[in-house]
Amino acid sequence: MERSTCIVVASNDRTASLWDIGTARVVATLKHDLEINSANFDASGVAVVTTSQDQLAKVWDVASGEVLASVAHSNSVYAAAFDPSGELIVTASDDKTASVWEAATGSKVCTARHEHAVYSASFDVSGARFVTASRDSSASVWDALTGAKLVTMKHRDRCMNSAFDATGKRVVTASFDKSATVWDAVSGTKIFTAKHSNLVFSAAFNVLGTHIVTGGDDFAAKVWDIASGKEVSTLRHKDRVYKAAFDPTGSRVITASADSSAGVWDASTGTQLLTLKHCRGVLDAAFDASATLVATASEEGTAAVWRVESGERLLSCRHEATVNSVAFS
Repeated sequence: MERSTCIVVASNDRTASLWDIGTARVVATLKHDLEINSANFDASGVAVVTTSQDQLAKVWDVASGEVLASVAHSNSVYAAAFDPSGELIVTASDDKTASVWEAATGSKVCTARHEHAVYSASFDVSGARFVTASRDSSASVWDALTGAKLVTMKHRDRCMNSAFDATGKRVVTASFDKSATVWDAVSGTKIFTAKHSNLVFSAAFNVLGTHIVTGGDDFAAKVWDIASGKEVSTLRHKDRVYKAAFDPTGSRVITASADSSAGVWDASTGTQLLTLKHCRGVLDAAFDASATLVATASEEGTAAVWRVESGERLLSCRHEATVNSVAFS
């Protein structure tokens, strides 16, 4: 299947569905025994990893829909990501651990331990390190082969997500302490802190690593210039913002909100370019690699694909329960 022609949709109905955008057809249905929390492609788009409350993460072949590997935690698995090569996955679990596994075999490479649930885990650009975010109010960087802890970054309340920039030199974290922070990934030194007036759910870099966008419980997403520490723009919703992310060019932002909408915005001016409406809260949203399409995931049990230029809805992907995540190949 060609790159960027497919999306994967993860739902509480215990399935993740693979859709061909061009034909608007389901090409595979991926099943777990309990609710599916997330689903993501590898960099080449040939494999998907799903995570579930059934305590498993599964790696799937996109072309056949067959399971390639299944790995087990001792509690719900919240998130998983491939390394850049597609050879490894890292999983984040409510069992207080994140683990690295061989994607082809499910063999465990290493385990990292927190003091409470781990909400997110992802690799750096080299695949040599991964970063975790935990309910124990910390984020940590780990060696992906040995599981050795390299650095710890501390917040004052639970840390909801963390990610490296494109160079691997910096990490951004989002926390319930009403802040998002940019850190030096090697020393753990705090570089910049962005403040909201309520909980922060989401934080992400632009492709150049010069700006971050944050989403919070104060009904806003905010774009920040890291070097100056200044707020560039505020993107306002009518309810909490669960997710905010830049497009691949860094010029636009997508937001997902509990106000039953997703927004596409000009990152520098804060002008809203599109309002994409659902019937219930939008939990996730993402741009495709070309920045011409966006996908949204809603509590109403629907994911949708939209054309950025016109706001036209190209595809509606229906599930029998809340859709938690959506991702492009």
